[in-house]
Amino acid sequence: MTNFENSRALISELERDLAVEKSEKFGFAQLQFQRAIGEPGNAKKAKRAVETALDLLQP
Repeated sequence: MTNFENSRALISELERDLAVEKSEKFGFAQLQFQRAIGEPGNAKKAKRAVETALDLLQP
């Protein structure tokens, strides 16, 4: 493999790792939101979970 091919492979691997990490964080934020809306008085937690999820969806 050339240096260019090695670099592209490394970049692709890093992009996949980032996508998995974002997916895991988004899933966690979604779970927090579901828990928060299921309990009275947790509007702030629900709002924070939604904001976290929206931040993760930004490019």
